[in-house]
Amino acid sequence: MTDAILQLTVNGTTHRCVARPGDLLSTVLVRELGLTSVRPEPDSGAIGTSTVLLDGAPVLASLMLARQAKGRTITTAEGLHGEGGGEHPLRRSFHAHGVDTLDGAPGLLVAAAALLAANPRPTVEDVRRGLAGNLCGGTGYRHIVAAVQEAAGDIVNAREVQS
Repeated sequence: MTDAILQLTVNGTTHRCVARPGDLLSTVLVRELGLTSVRPEPDSGAIGTSTVLLDGAPVLASLMLARQAKGRTITTAEGLHGEGGGEHPLRRSFHAHGVDTLDGAPGLLVAAAALLAANPRPTVEDVRRGLAGNLCGGTGYRHIVAAVQEAAGDIVNAREVQS
């Protein structure tokens, strides 16, 4: 099998990337695009640190072959922005709750963004289920759940004001 040139839309920009046989998506995102929020190691799938959105759905880039993403749209933590390109409410809320310094924070951000896109008013249990698979070694999940719910409220309130 030979190297392949993949067209990927990552964080809103289309890129042509080289994928070697057996390359994981996380490896290509790091090696070819220099993204820092995605962990390239295959075992990072066990803690969710390689979570990205693939066509809007959360996937573990460290457990997916790069060739499977050909022609698809990928969003990483770097690509999460709020309305008008400003800071995403999840980033503000994570920072306010002290979550932004954790090793798994990029994966948590992306998983939380997918959750809020599907369910803008999640319960505590919805948040816990939506973030399942993203381990956090730095603190209890109470702060993370609170951060996601606070961001959800901010997003819903902003949408209601715009309506």
